[in-house]
Amino acid sequence: MNNSVQQGMARKIALIAVLSVGCAAFLVFEDLAEIIYTDVGVFEHASFRHAAAAAALTLLVSMMWVFWRLYTDASNELNRRRQAEGALQRLNLELEQRITQRTNQLQNELAARNLVEQQFLENQRQLRAMSAEMSIVTERERHRVAAELHDNLGHTLAVVSNQLGMLRTSCPGEADKARMDNIRMLVKESINYSRNLIGRLNSPFFSGVSFPSAVEWMANDILETVNIEVSMSLADPPAQMGEDVRLILYKALEETLVNVVKHAAAHHVEINLRTAPGDVVIEVRDDGIGFDTATVSRHTAAGRSGLGLFILKERLALLSGTYAIASAPGRGTHVTLSVPVAARA
Repeated sequence: MNNSVQQGMARKIALIAVLSVGCAAFLVFEDLAEIIYTDVGVFEHASFRHAAAAAALTLLVSMMWVFWRLYTDASNELNRRRQAEGALQRLNLELEQRITQRTNQLQNELAARNLVEQQFLENQRQLRAMSAEMSIVTERERHRVAAELHDNLGHTLAVVSNQLGMLRTSCPGEADKARMDNIRMLVKESINYSRNLIGRLNSPFFSGVSFPSAVEWMANDILETVNIEVSMSLADPPAQMGEDVRLILYKALEETLVNVVKHAAAHHVEINLRTAPGDVVIEVRDDGIGFDTATVSRHTAAGRSGLGLFILKERLALLSGTYAIASAPGRGTHVTLSVPVAARA
């Protein structure tokens, strides 16, 4: 109930009170009123009783009118309250419907988002699996190409060198022998180049070489050619560690050593291969210039220089493994590769 309605009802109640007091005073002091009425003599032709009856009727009608107004005002106020309550109920119902609709919409959006996230995780898992499979297939293909080069090109060049040696003995002139010697020298250089190429293409894992031996050969091949000293402590990993896992771990170590050569400016590298409880761990320490890991990760995460590291982490993640880097400017770099023994690509 607003203030104007309250004020109107207060005025009507005050009027009723005044009329009631007037009626009561008239009844109490009826004799006095009659004397005053007779002495004044205003209404000479009307008796006091008639005048009193008229006054009482006037007061009664006035009080009934006031009561009627109070009743109508109260009825109108009640109707307004009922209308307001009805509007409030409709508003609450509409609000509940909107809340329900919005809740359903949010639930649908959340379900769609969860589905997209699940699809993304599944696609990521498939990409990791494809990356690992491509790595294994690539190594097998390199081994096959190396075998083809060895069996065909290597043998062919060797036969050509022998035939040139036989032809040299039948040449009468020294000039012809000198030309034969030059040709044989070129052939021998081609043989040496093909052997080096075959050695680089051939994966040690498909030649019956143990994992520590393969790591030792690869580390010496990468580091000693750039005059970086290397010390190694290599333990043979458990036999249940699969060939695919060994290959991925081997490629991760190879990429790490290549990064040392490219960026570390190191003079000495230490490689430690050990078996921790449930994990195969490879640690690589260098005495290079080091770097701020936070700054480099921000600048290289999306660049080409960070692509190799990203691929390594993805491949190791496929095996539930980790690739951790600890470094600081001027303090060298410590890289830790860890893969569960029971991992399967």
